Amino acid sequence: MATSEEFQTVFKRLRAILEPYAARLVVVHDTDSQYYLNTKLVMSNKQPLFFGAVRIGKAYVSFHLMPVYAHPTLMREIPAELKNECKANPALTSSRSMKKSLPNSRS
Repeated sequence: MATSEEFQTVFKRLRAILEPYAARLVVVHDTDSQYYLNTKLVMSNKQPLFFGAVRIGKAYVSFHLMPVYAHPTLMREIPAELKNECKANPALTSSRSMKKSLPNSRS
C-alpha cells in the first residue's frame, strides 16, 4: 500500500491538472486532501454542474473529471498505466502509487 507521502505527491500532481481551469470555474474545496471544481452553469435541479475533483481517501487517491464522463473518447488521451487504475468507470482511484504514471507537465 502507498504511504501518506506518496498520496500527497499523487494528489499534488493531479491537482495541477485541474488548477489551470480554476479561474473559469468555481473552487468548492481547496484543502490538503481535496480539490473540487464546479462549473458556473446551474442545472435544472438548481445545483451547479460538477467539473472535476481530486481527493485523498484513507487508502486511495481519486480523480474525477466530468468531461471524461460526457465524452468517453477523451480516455484515449490517458496513458495506459493510468487506465489500468480505473475501476469500472472513467474515474481514477488508486490504492497504489500512481506517481510513475502521471505526466510531469501540464500538457
